[in-house]
Amino acid sequence: MLDFEEDYLISLCMKYRDSFEELNQTMEVTGLTQEYGRGGRTLHRGFYCPSPVEDIIVGGCDRGRLVHKPKSDLPVDYIYLKAGDKLKIIDKNAFKSDNTPFLSTREFIIDNGAEDIAPKFDMGPIACFSTSHDLSFLSLCRYDALGRIIKYLTILPSFSFAGDKVLIDKKGCYFTGEQYSYNEQTGLLDTVVHGTKMNHTFEYSYRFIHDETGRVVAYQDIERGTLREIAKRKQRLV
Repeated sequence: MLDFEEDYLISLCMKYRDSFEELNQTMEVTGLTQEYGRGGRTLHRGFYCPSPVEDIIVGGCDRGRLVHKPKSDLPVDYIYLKAGDKLKIIDKNAFKSDNTPFLSTREFIIDNGAEDIAPKFDMGPIACFSTSHDLSFLSLCRYDALGRIIKYLTILPSFSFAGDKVLIDKKGCYFTGEQYSYNEQTGLLDTVVHGTKMNHTFEYSYRFIHDETGRVVAYQDIERGTLREIAKRKQRLV
């Protein structure tokens, strides 16, 4: 059974709730390289979604693509700031009715070795709990000794007020999670447990099939036994 670690995620939300200004000032931007992404708006971070398979097992999801030379008349959805190969800051755009982009959210990735914590803050006109930028989302990724992701958790927090105190209503939070295991011989992704939790918990387990090059070409719903082929455009090494 997937452990969503709700209490830990809530504690992280409380820890980083008012940390936008500090993170914005202390995150070293000088020397970071920029990449741009278009599409993937329904997926966390678009092209760089931490899940290696969410766009495969969840309908209507697409990672989008990287754009190397963005055009001024065709705005991008994401701006990725990286130090080497590591993501540090992700800016996501939203669009006005005339297709003019504006910065909607900013996400900071805090590298704690085998665990990444990433609070995301509202940047647009939807902030409502403070005069600064509100924490709207937080994710956590864990990695094994080989650097492979083994767990990916997210929380959409539900804040409430009690006098002058800001609290998080656990029952109103939306949690998602994925847990990954790998084939001991090939090192490739073997199974994924995918789940969501709010008023009810839903959990699904999948086994992935690779071709001779290591690309995923199909996956099986372990509970139902059904096998689904993966569209060629989504087949990749995982």
